Amino acid sequence: MSRAFFDLRNERGTALVIALLVMITATVVALCANFTSTTELAISGNQRRYTTDFFKADGGLELIKSYFFDNFIFPSNVGGQSNVGSDLTGAGYDNSPFVNLGLDTTQTTVTKVYEGNPPRGRGISATKFRGNYYRARSVMPNSVGLEEEFCLISPKAN
Repeated sequence: MSRAFFDLRNERGTALVIALLVMITATVVALCANFTSTTELAISGNQRRYTTDFFKADGGLELIKSYFFDNFIFPSNVGGQSNVGSDLTGAGYDNSPFVNLGLDTTQTTVTKVYEGNPPRGRGISATKFRGNYYRARSVMPNSVGLEEEFCLISPKAN
């Protein structure tokens, strides 16, 4: 065999191999960075949607409670797992604030849990007042649902 074939000092093509290895490494790093940034964007988008829906559902609960507290109305038609839209409409309210919030009015409910003594520690006499305990559930479509219990205190009928 010829001596030129086995000459290890011949460095022709070495720069090409090194350049290819650097390019492959840079390509892998760029692909990993692209994948990571795409995943982070998806995560932040999901978090933003969840947070928005959470606060809208919380606003729905506050809207439900404000209807009861601000107007001091005890709708007789609030019962077991009934639609809050039809209940509040029956009590003289309309459904539009709940729709404007984007709530799922078929799952947003107000349920009368029980009637009994008012909560203790409020300085309210249990002989003259009663507590009407309600559970409100506010639901965003295919997403967040929140529940809260509240009490309306009313005078007992003599």
